[in-house]
Amino acid sequence: MKRARAPFRRPPGCLPRRATDGASRQEPGRSDMIAKIIAALILLPIAVVLVVFMVVNRGDVTVSLDPFGSIPQLSFEASLSILLMCAVLAGVILGGIGTFLTQAHHRRASYKRKHEIERLEREMAKQDERIRMLEEDRAATAAGEGSRALAPVARAA
Repeated sequence: MKRARAPFRRPPGCLPRRATDGASRQEPGRSDMIAKIIAALILLPIAVVLVVFMVVNRGDVTVSLDPFGSIPQLSFEASLSILLMCAVLAGVILGGIGTFLTQAHHRRASYKRKHEIERLEREMAKQDERIRMLEEDRAATAAGEGSRALAPVARAA
């Protein structure tokens, strides 16, 4: 008689694996095409605005790194549009670095959970193999001794 195993339950916070048979997904490429169209509808106007901005603001401005203005070597001239684009790019890079650093503990926890799940799955496979071997041994023992090996023993009162 085979023992029924309890169903596997994922720990809280673990997402189930995606089905790979494709039955639950839409046709492949439809959602990708919709995402590309939406991205184009958003990015195209932004690109047009940026090009117009850079053409309109191509005049030079003086940037001084000296707050008192007494050292002329700490000043330079550059196009306003280039300076603003560099400032935006620097902000995006610094924001990305800040986000990357603040999310480090989430990545570390995910890494640990992944390896813990893999370890537990290996351990479960070993235990399943051990259960299978024990059940085979029990079946072989029961077959060799007859059916009395599994019969309950009556106690005298």
